[in-house]
Amino acid sequence: MGAAASAVKSFCKLPEQINLAVCKEFLGECFDQEIFDEHSSNGMVTKSKLIEIYYTNQPSHVLLSCTSESESNTINVNFLREELMKLGYEVYTPELGSSIVPKHEGKNMNTIMASVEKASIVVMCVSPFFGEDITCFAQANYARVYGSKTAYVQMTSKTPVSQSWVEARMEEEKCTVPFPAYDRSSALKAAKSLSNQIGNASKKVVPKKVVTVMANGDEFTGTLNEEGRKHGQGKCVYANPLGRIYEGDFFNDKRHGFGMCIYPNGDVFTGDFVNEKYKGKGVYKYAEGDIFWGAYDHGQRNGYGECKYSSGDFYQGGFKDDMYHGKGKYMWEDGAFYEGVYFEDQMHGQGTMTNPDGSISFTGRWEMGEEVM
Repeated sequence: MGAAASAVKSFCKLPEQINLAVCKEFLGECFDQEIFDEHSSNGMVTKSKLIEIYYTNQPSHVLLSCTSESESNTINVNFLREELMKLGYEVYTPELGSSIVPKHEGKNMNTIMASVEKASIVVMCVSPFFGEDITCFAQANYARVYGSKTAYVQMTSKTPVSQSWVEARMEEEKCTVPFPAYDRSSALKAAKSLSNQIGNASKKVVPKKVVTVMANGDEFTGTLNEEGRKHGQGKCVYANPLGRIYEGDFFNDKRHGFGMCIYPNGDVFTGDFVNEKYKGKGVYKYAEGDIFWGAYDHGQRNGYGECKYSSGDFYQGGFKDDMYHGKGKYMWEDGAFYEGVYFEDQMHGQGTMTNPDGSISFTGRWEMGEEVM
């Protein structure tokens, strides 16, 4: 009798309610005392819960992160998915869903976090628009917070829009699928490379979690320093403002380092913090649909950034204290665009306005949004 068949037969003989000793014996190296305590009742777990615990801790789940549903169905991604499944891995993409995490609508941040936590390896399928996608950004950076193993697969020969963002997060184990990858051999090569990474990875070590209700009512899961302040990696559900959730790095009770923050109104910021304020690179997704990615300083947009509006308009260029400032380009949904100098959110200085049909409307000097004739 094979090992798998023997394991199934042994499992069938187990009682419906399983105690600690039997659970330890059956799970072996996969046993986790904290997980058992969390899911047990009166020192017992059910068979169904045991299966859940067992598979949650097996290195068999792969998260393929793509920028859109259409991209997740491309020949390249489908080949890679099929080859990984042939090797025995369960593959999950946010757009298609799986038994790991169901398909979600609206790219819910909690689902994004759950998909990363369940995966043994997070595979980022890099396309030309990879750096623009808030889901890809959130998954890649939450994987960094969570400590997940991450691999980047170049799906096309075209350079991603946000090349610097991609390069900053690439690990040494970079797997490349050449373009065009319409033959299975390249996908098989990529799948085997990823499989080796998964196979060589030991069971994910998650830091011991200590849940503490702070004096101000905040619920904090993570490490505290000797003074009882939030310090290191953790997750905080704030009492004030109610509904704000932050997961990432803390230093002496303050958000400091990399993290992801969900605000009560539905806004989401993912990026770097210094003493509670945004500083460095970050992506801010507004509840109404606007998305900004770029540089922050002192909690405000400062430096180069790009903003995609829910209306279809798009701005790229300089910012100062949250306002357009310096050289920039604003493109309206109808195809018209202004390219030139800004000052305090206004077209101010030398610039050119171009009509949707490509003809020049005005080129010359502007003063606080007005053409100087």
